[in-house]
Amino acid sequence: RLLSAACGIVALLAWYLTARKLSGEVRPALFAVALLAIDFQFLWCAGEGRMDMMTEALIASSFAAFLWLREKEFSKAVLASQTLMACAAMTHPITLGAFAGLLFLTLYDDWRRIRLKQVALAVLPYLVGAAGWALYISQDPPMFWGQFYGNITGRLARQEGFFESLWAQFSERFLWIYGMAPDTHGFSHIKIVLFAGYVGAVAAALLMPDFRNRRPYRALLL
Repeated sequence: RLLSAACGIVALLAWYLTARKLSGEVRPALFAVALLAIDFQFLWCAGEGRMDMMTEALIASSFAAFLWLREKEFSKAVLASQTLMACAAMTHPITLGAFAGLLFLTLYDDWRRIRLKQVALAVLPYLVGAAGWALYISQDPPMFWGQFYGNITGRLARQEGFFESLWAQFSERFLWIYGMAPDTHGFSHIKIVLFAGYVGAVAAALLMPDFRNRRPYRALLL
């Protein structure tokens, strides 16, 4: 659990750096991190002892590394951010969504700067990770497949069908955790207000022309 808590601190620092760079100001970044630090789901993951917070710390650090290195050292920014993202991928498959976010950030302002060198640097960490994973799998392929396939089919291949399985994943990870679980009763349902607040904040930002028209803010929203 101490490792998860330590990763939580790293994640907060990385999200501060990310928000600080995209907003260009200290106060919005501090406010964002303050909200994150008191969110009960973030705190739960930081104390649960699973891999989730390690994944989050690596993902947030990947964003921060790219944003803070890209202006002066673009190649180093690509290598550092993709290395951190590859490490995150080795801890949890949900990293795929974050990878899409990093790819967007890379292309958003710097697509003209991308050359074959940067593509090679981006691919390298994943090749190293895949080689290490292949070596690990080679120790006992049947056991690996039994565990890996069992995890996948348990989540996305339920009897109701693929789309129902996706909805079940969404419900359990967002609606249930925010007070809508079947075993939740009474006043505990009020936690859904937090989730609605997050969604409403994004919607409000998108509806404010003076906010969304600022290119760094729009990057953060997207």
